Amino acid sequence: SPKNLVVLGCGGVGRAICFALAKLGVKNLFIIEKDKIKLSKIYRDLKKENINVRILTLNELILNQNEINGFLNCSEVGHYNNPGNPFEKINIRNDQWIFDSVYTPAKTPFVKMAMINNAKIITGIDLFLFQGIETFITFVENKNVRQSIMKKFPEIREYYLKKLFF
Repeated sequence: SPKNLVVLGCGGVGRAICFALAKLGVKNLFIIEKDKIKLSKIYRDLKKENINVRILTLNELILNQNEINGFLNCSEVGHYNNPGNPFEKINIRNDQWIFDSVYTPAKTPFVKMAMINNAKIITGIDLFLFQGIETFITFVENKNVRQSIMKKFPEIREYYLKKLFF
């Protein structure tokens, strides 16, 4: 179960991920969001669910980065239209993991940094694939198709990783 995780960006993807992490039993959830309205709303909503959440600034994260197990980028930083590394001042270690919701490009500066440091990586490609699968299932209005698709998921994932990532 997840221990100490930081989520950067609390819009739609970030919000969904925060609540999914809560269902997985995250011990400590740290959130960073520049939009004060989004920040106060998600903080209040997570507290209502008795989730141990704390608001962080990037400077506080830098000082406490060794206590974090996973870094999740749910912001637009790293996308072709908003280049950069949202965690560029963090020294990712090989015993930590990252998730980057950005999938265009597949290898964002954040992902590249994690690769250099041999951290575990969940790429935006995974988000892209699951969104596509769930959209397809909704579109065809056949939830039974999920099982047959998920049997093929490792092959589908490998195909896209090879095409977009390696």
